[in-house]
Amino acid sequence: MRWIWIIPLVLPMISVAQPGPYWAYGYGSIGDDRFTAIAKGPDASVYACGTFSGSMASPAGTVNSQGITDVFVVKMDTLGLVEWIRTGGGPGPDRCTDLAVDAAGNVAIIGQFAFMTIEGTPLSSNGPSLDVFIARFNTDGDLLWARSAGSAQNTDIGEQVSVTDLGEVYVAGQFSGTALFGAIQV
Repeated sequence: MRWIWIIPLVLPMISVAQPGPYWAYGYGSIGDDRFTAIAKGPDASVYACGTFSGSMASPAGTVNSQGITDVFVVKMDTLGLVEWIRTGGGPGPDRCTDLAVDAAGNVAIIGQFAFMTIEGTPLSSNGPSLDVFIARFNTDGDLLWARSAGSAQNTDIGEQVSVTDLGEVYVAGQFSGTALFGAIQV
């Protein structure tokens, strides 16, 4: 069984303090599981996102993928205890590449998908290839919205996401040809 792990480190505030982990927990299965991004929330909670396949064990229990690989986002308190974990996926390869947390503790995730459902919200790609997804959750883990973007013939990927304290979401990634971002064609 292959495990992925998360260990927050705290830098010394004074010279006598020793840096080191406050806690460490394993997440994983026999499949391809990985954390891809981590961020600290405004209340010192820890948010992380990643990709998993099969049945991934976590401190909160086991989550099961719907296809080749699925995405997850998790919020942990300052002791590393899971407050919530959310997943999204479909029959194809879905992966989460980045996350960002705003001043209110809302989290945005970005990645790549073929066809997926995030917390009951279905997303469709603009063609037979992989497209970009962006989803936003509130501090309690409720899905606020989920969107897709991309081109009809080529593989697209969302690589980075940033949020402002006003709730604005900025994304970066790559696409080929003509892509649709909602009703906007680029």
